[in-house]
Amino acid sequence: MGLLRIMMPPKLQLLAVVAFAVAMLFLENQIQKLEESRAKLGNSFS
Repeated sequence: MGLLRIMMPPKLQLLAVVAFAVAMLFLENQIQKLEESRAKLGNSFS
């Protein structure tokens, strides 16, 4: 990752960081949805 950062211009670097943050937020949201649906399924089974 360090090598990549040296080669990338600052604007691109910022874009990469923002894209990464958005991806992480999206993933977190998807995981929460999965856990919620899993909890609902668990409740209907028990």
